[in-house]
Amino acid sequence: MRLKFEFIVTKNKIPLDYRRIFISLFKKALEQYNTDSKKKYYHENDPIKKAFTFSVFLDRPKFYKDYIELKQNKIDLYFSTYSYEIGIDYYNALIKMLNYAYPLQDDNYLILKNVASIKEANIKQDSILIKTMSPILARKHDKNRNYDTYLLPSQEGFIEEMRNNISVALESLDLNDLKEDVQSFELIDIGKGKEVKVLFYGHKVLGLIGNYFLKGTPRLLEFVLKSGIGSRTSSGFGMFDVEGVSR
Repeated sequence: MRLKFEFIVTKNKIPLDYRRIFISLFKKALEQYNTDSKKKYYHENDPIKKAFTFSVFLDRPKFYKDYIELKQNKIDLYFSTYSYEIGIDYYNALIKMLNYAYPLQDDNYLILKNVASIKEANIKQDSILIKTMSPILARKHDKNRNYDTYLLPSQEGFIEEMRNNISVALESLDLNDLKEDVQSFELIDIGKGKEVKVLFYGHKVLGLIGNYFLKGTPRLLEFVLKSGIGSRTSSGFGMFDVEGVSR
């Protein structure tokens, strides 16, 4: 399931760390829709793996030290999941937020104006060319030091982290029959991507944007297309579109 949420802001400025705004909005919408729905996806100190991804598109943004200025006051959020249950929960919660003025800083408000369904690509091959819609992260967490390292394709452990994140997402949906396909997954740098650092909850994280090849079984590639790849997918990372594939 892939959805497009169309927002406006009352002022054409938003914080640099804008992903956290939408995560907060998701929580607010779920809580108002159904308290049990929020508890199903969010605990305060106990992270829950959520097999969805999203990306935020800003209208011709200009980046300054403390904020982003938009050409117009429009923001589009694309949401994707393999799980019909997750998709319906988030759709039902957010649709009840239509025209609700969600407060931001500096007397600015975020308002949902429209929701649309998007047709998804039909994957039948074991290799696809992708274009990122949000940065791909490969986060290696050191529990002893409580420290995160973000890996690049050229670094040892990168593909293992990518595969591990896919396995955890599959487990969260009880898709254990697909786990044997995970070792076939590859992300191949074809020289058309680049590294970026983005602000996330006050910290700079290292990710990848651009074009890459993915390899895997068609069903596994369909799963990662719908649920995202890499780390922190449900926080607005790892979403991509497929180029040159029928819809």
